[in-house]
Amino acid sequence: MAMELRIPPVRRRRHGVRPAAAALVLALALAPAIAAHDYWLELSKYRPAPGEGVLISHKVGEKLAGEAVPRNPLAIVRFDLVAADGSAIPVPGRDGFDPAGFLEVGAAGAGRIVFQSSRSFVELLPEKFAAYLELEGLEKIERERQRTGKGRELAREAFSRSAAAQVCIGAPGAAAQGTPMPVPAGLDLEIVPDRDLCAAKAGSEVGFRVLFHGQPAAGLLAMALSRTTPAAPLAARTDRRGHVTFKLDQPGLWLIKAVEMRPLAGEPRADWESFWASLTFDLAPSAP
Repeated sequence: MAMELRIPPVRRRRHGVRPAAAALVLALALAPAIAAHDYWLELSKYRPAPGEGVLISHKVGEKLAGEAVPRNPLAIVRFDLVAADGSAIPVPGRDGFDPAGFLEVGAAGAGRIVFQSSRSFVELLPEKFAAYLELEGLEKIERERQRTGKGRELAREAFSRSAAAQVCIGAPGAAAQGTPMPVPAGLDLEIVPDRDLCAAKAGSEVGFRVLFHGQPAAGLLAMALSRTTPAAPLAARTDRRGHVTFKLDQPGLWLIKAVEMRPLAGEPRADWESFWASLTFDLAPSAP
């Protein structure tokens, strides 16, 4: 399905950040986030009618409560609207502004808004690094640090963010008609649903593939958070196919997330590189 895009002459709310300072703003927002915060795309409407505008905010925080991150051109590797068949168009926006992007959607259908950030760097005290590794299910990294005698050293890390949001255009059910299953968008670390999320309902089991550079990411800790009960996330490890299944019992906003980390060679500023992925979507209520 070819997705349409129109840019109406709307006024956008400025976040009080000059474009020249955008890189510093993003660094300040994301550096603390590496230890315990999530990064996601939040839409003003996940189920817009054809022709409606959709505001796209970048959020950093915890338990689906966070602060907006203004658009930063230096941080954007990719920011696109991707149709279910893989075709893509860039998401427009104004540098230094929140929301970071704006779309006026076209005909009924389903697609994903995807964002890939550039690499950033952070240094963490060993105890903080170990706590964050445990929180994100990356104990293998701490074991390796202890094995090599580096468990008490400052942790130097490079990190990047991949975030996606499902958009369902049209009346309930209209977006699902004739929509092929989602295909990977080619993000560094990516969460791809097994089924069309526009047709999924609360109470159903939904499977997701976690892909690292297009290949199954086995053994990662994936979490599912509902805005209704954000303090009680669901958690499961991906299998050898990078697959994980959750029973999503609440309607409304959901966030699926996962983190991968690998040793980093040839980079004087970091010894490890982490890749963070998130997927947000609106889950329809169960049938009466």
